Amino acid sequence: TSLIQLMTVIPYPFNQAYVYKKISIMKLKLILLLVLISVTIVLIGMIFIQPSVGPHKGSVQKAGNYHIEMKSMYQEIHAYLLDKNLVSIVNKGITCEAKFLYADSSCLIKPLKPFGNDGFSTGIPSIPFYYCRVSFKIGGKLVSAGFENQSSIVKND
Repeated sequence: TSLIQLMTVIPYPFNQAYVYKKISIMKLKLILLLVLISVTIVLIGMIFIQPSVGPHKGSVQKAGNYHIEMKSMYQEIHAYLLDKNLVSIVNKGITCEAKFLYADSSCLIKPLKPFGNDGFSTGIPSIPFYYCRVSFKIGGKLVSAGFENQSSIVKND
């Protein structure tokens, strides 16, 4: 056999085809490893980052061992107390109020009335607010979360 035939059959450090093939396999392994790491990071992020939209299609904020969902619609706000799995808690025996904050540092506190089986509602003040803190009293404990007003832009001069 000739030397050229031996170089194509036996991996030899000076065989360029063998070296290029080895580098290509290493690049492929590196790319696959990077893709696997990226997918893992995204999946872990999805587990630990709370969803911003609740079961009633409102904004959700964490409040202690609970979540609070607030939704503005038709000149009213609706608020829902959710458990850690984002399941609505029945509103029986629970009270709720909203504190509306304005650009001039004034505020308005309004009680929310039970709405349906699991929600609370009240009318939205005619003066645009920039922030609202929703508070629930459940089992003697106060649970609250704040929400920025998404429906109107309030300028602070």
